Order: sequence, then C-alpha cells, then structure tokens
Amino acid sequence: MQEKVVSFENKKAGITLVGSLIMPDAMTLKTPVMILITGYGPTDRDMTFMARKPFLKLAQWAADQGIATLRYDKRGVGESEGTWQDATTYDFIDDAQAAFDFLQQHEEYHFGRFGFCGLSEGGLIATAVASQSLSVDFLVLLAPAFLGADDALIMKAIGMQLKVDGASEHFMRADYAMRTKLHQIIREEPDREKAEQLLTYMLQDYFLQQKPEEKVEAEKFFFAITENKMTQQIAVFNSPWYRTFLSINPVALLEHVHVPVLMLSGELDFIAPTKYIFDIAKQGFAQNNHVSYVVLAKHNHTFLSVQTGSFSEYSTLKEDISDETLEAISSWVLRL
Repeated sequence: MQEKVVSFENKKAGITLVGSLIMPDAMTLKTPVMILITGYGPTDRDMTFMARKPFLKLAQWAADQGIATLRYDKRGVGESEGTWQDATTYDFIDDAQAAFDFLQQHEEYHFGRFGFCGLSEGGLIATAVASQSLSVDFLVLLAPAFLGADDALIMKAIGMQLKVDGASEHFMRADYAMRTKLHQIIREEPDREKAEQLLTYMLQDYFLQQKPEEKVEAEKFFFAITENKMTQQIAVFNSPWYRTFLSINPVALLEHVHVPVLMLSGELDFIAPTKYIFDIAKQGFAQNNHVSYVVLAKHNHTFLSVQTGSFSEYSTLKEDISDETLEAISSWVLRL
C-alpha cells in the first residue's frame, strides 16, 4: 500500500485540514475511495480512543482489499487548523465536503467511485454531504447518530446504556426525568447565558435530592451526569454543537440520498440502538431501493466484539475494530 500525508482547504472556514491518503498497490481507474469521518469530540484521523485506532486499521485493511481511503484530523486536532470546541455539525459537514472536493479534483490519482464511511456523528455528516451532492456514489453508515431530533429516543438509549452498565431502576428513572428537563431548557431557551443559569439551578436541585449512595452510584457510569462534572457537562449540553445536533432531522436528509447505502449496526450498541436508527433510516430511505441493513452480533457502538455492551468492557478489549466489521465493509464496497 502507498500512504501519503495530504492537506486540503475549507475555503469557507479559511482553514487547512491535514490527513492521510492510503492507496492500494495496484491502483486502477476502477479503484473506489472512501472518506472516513469520525464521531463526536476532538478525534484525530485514526479516531484514536482509549489507545485504539479503528480508522487506521480500517484504512490499512481497505487498501489490502483494493480500496483507497482518506482520513483526516478534525479541525483543531492534530495537524489540522481551526478549533473544534466552538464548531457545529454543519461546520464538520463543510470540512467533509472540502475533503470530497479535494479527492475529486486530485490531479495525481483518479478513482472509480467516491464514497463516505462515517461512524456515529460521522454517519450523520456523511449523509448530509450525500444529500446535497450528485457526485457521491455510496455511503457506509456505521451506527449513525440519527437520534438527535427525538428527545424520547435519546433518553431511552441512555437508559439502555445505564442499565447494562449496572444502574438501578431508581437511578434510571431519576436520570430520565432530569434529562427531560435539561432538554426542555435547551430547546426552549435560545439565550445560552440564561440557559446556563437555568441548567445550573435545575441540576443543583437534582443533586440536593440525591442520597449519598446515589451520588456514589452515579460516579460509576461514564454517561451519568454527576455533581463533580456538572460544569463541564452543562458546557457540552448548552454548546452550539449540541443545540445544532438536536435541530437536525436526519429523515429530511435521508430523503435526498438515492445512492447505495450500507447501514451497519452492533447488536449491543446502546448509544445508537439498532431498532431506533434502522426505523429512522427506513423512513428516510423509503424511496431508496439500494440500502443494505446489517447487524453484527455482539458488537458495541465502536464495532468491537463484546459480551454485554457495558462501557466497562472497553478496558478488557484488545482489538481496534473487529474483523467482522472490516469484512462487512470491504466486501459490500467491492460488490458495487
């Protein structure tokens, strides 16, 4: 395989993004290329998380199968310019579009088909680019973040994750009620300064009502809102990014996607549960007859082989991304 560092400009934002282009040894005019789009947070081109590099493994595997890939550091991360903290999903969509334009205009290499492979929020971003472009040839959506427009589904998914992580029924009921109030404030109060005050008062009251043992219980769960992390968590929920995420209706985007799509989900993914994201996808893809829905048994949100789907399992796993996931992606792309 051949790998080279590349850079491209998002002219709208005035920033340069840097990434890696990996190509198979035997390039032809039919060689497909995928742009890999990472999920939420300050992710680098490899989507490094807890010492794992799933997108590096995917890119290397794809090259061995005859598929080229471009992956890049998110704005403000690694070698890419800009800042990710004040960016919204729409900004990341612009970055992905810039990556796509770069590949299409590349003078040295010519590809047969152009597509995206996005994980979580990356799946939403890839969908958005494809919905506004006639040049995207295919999409691989890995557990796409399609729940933002539906508060009830978000709460149910969080409840499922908390349950498998070991939360008590009492804790989950209290958490659901609290998050319902939190989302109501975010949706009804556009002034972020006022919203911050309302969120602070609401959460302070919530923590005052918690018993000491409930506070201890909360600290065990990665996705719990806790007294110790209140300030940081308010900043996330009240951020332009989260407000924008809640405003995006994925169905409205999916209705404009008519290319082949692979929808891949993990059976034990409780962040983007299979039933919820597949139901949304089937609604949006009602007029698209080229969508494949695949569920990988005993896989979590980041496509690792697991036993329960609890967050604690991450510390016991060694792989970057499962072989079943790699095979499912590459075999589907090569059949197009």
